[in-house]
Amino acid sequence: MSFPYDDARPQLLLDARAPSAAPRRLPAGVTVRVVAAGDPGLASALAVTRVAYGDPGTVAGIARALAETGELAEVAEGVRYGRRIVAAAFDADDVALAAAHCSPDGEVHTVGTLPAARRLGLAYEVTRVLLDEARGRGQRAFHLTAETPEAELLYASLGFRKSG
Repeated sequence: MSFPYDDARPQLLLDARAPSAAPRRLPAGVTVRVVAAGDPGLASALAVTRVAYGDPGTVAGIARALAETGELAEVAEGVRYGRRIVAAAFDADDVALAAAHCSPDGEVHTVGTLPAARRLGLAYEVTRVLLDEARGRGQRAFHLTAETPEAELLYASLGFRKSG
């Protein structure tokens, strides 16, 4: 998965002292949670963003590959030791539909939703839960790059503003 950098993409900031965004109603059977290192949904949460960004394959297939290559274990270690926070939306079968990540420096990244699950508010709710978890761990500021105009609107609805 690659994320080409472009200076023209808006850099957005959020002061964590600002009030949290309001929760939104989720579709029936969908739950959102912070994913712990030992959570069986971690592989799915990692895989969903790859599929969302156009990597070939399925969530299940990519999740298996992440486990086989050791990448899942590496990310789980980062989650365990606080180097990464992962939040995800899961269907009734506990398969991820959307996910987002936050680094210790407050960078929100790899926010992605499966094409079939877009426009349901999942990216909003996953990012909202992620931000609230990071606030609870002491994070005081967040930053990200909006990859699309639609993403910029999503992040604005969560309180992010353009830097500068």
